[in-house]
Amino acid sequence: WSPATGLDNPNIATPTATPTAETTYSVIATLLTPPGCSSTGTVTVAIDQPFTLDLANDTTICAGKSVRLSQTNLPGITYNWSPNVGLDDPSIATPTATPTTGTTYTVMAVRTACTFNGSVAINVLQNPMLNLPADPVLCPGGDTLLNTITEQGVDYQWTPATGLDDPFSATPTASPAATTTYSVRAETQVGG
Repeated sequence: WSPATGLDNPNIATPTATPTAETTYSVIATLLTPPGCSSTGTVTVAIDQPFTLDLANDTTICAGKSVRLSQTNLPGITYNWSPNVGLDDPSIATPTATPTTGTTYTVMAVRTACTFNGSVAINVLQNPMLNLPADPVLCPGGDTLLNTITEQGVDYQWTPATGLDDPFSATPTASPAATTTYSVRAETQVGG
């Protein structure tokens, strides 16, 4: 075999080539017995360039929310994300994940001879629970409890604040002077 550069043994039938640049190797195979017949051939070993993907950081989302797993879309690459549960398309560069439980997505991206492997862990927080009463009817001066569930790590905000003892409480008491429709936003630390 020639050139011998990058070959583990240029004098065997099946050398291992590890060139640092694209190299065309030529080979001459000759019978050792007379009349010494020979064959020639060439093989070109191309060098693919390594690549990386701009993967999303491991993150926490609220149930029902989505996150894009990568921002990189390189040409000539095939993608395989797994598991495919909760993904809009596991064979594209930038899938959107909407997992229902915590999931670590892995990707194998391949271009010719180079492979990139990576992963993104998505933690899923369940949305805060509410236990609202049926629309109550009160006598003037009466009051009612608007919610009966309190969760740690959840911020509550009731609107309007009029007639409430604490509009930021999980369980405010309402004493409205007139018919009032109250709305509540219960939010975890990641915005659920």
